[in-house]
Amino acid sequence: VLSLTRWEERRFSGGETSLLRPETLDYWRGFDSSVGLERGDLVAEVQPLFDRLTVFDARLPHGVSRVEGERDPRGGRLVLHGWFTEPAPFSEGSRVEEEEPGRLAGLATEESTRHV
Repeated sequence: VLSLTRWEERRFSGGETSLLRPETLDYWRGFDSSVGLERGDLVAEVQPLFDRLTVFDARLPHGVSRVEGERDPRGGRLVLHGWFTEPAPFSEGSRVEEEEPGRLAGLATEESTRHV
């Protein structure tokens, strides 16, 4: 998630990325009823500061806190997000793919042997 929100200038509340802490998935193994817990013990909150890149394992439960306040989209939360695929170079709709299919195939083979 790449934040393009001018965080210090925002006119809304919310918009933080919430990530369940990995140890929470195994919560009951070390459960101690005498120890109190707060939300921060279970969930990490990441503020989307301007130009911050947040990378995490998307298999962990995650989400975004509700954004409230600003109704003008020009002043709202703005991020770019996506997912990594299997580590291999790829191209869609470029001339490189049409002109040099063997070159891309060679790169993919070279990349896959590097991760074995």
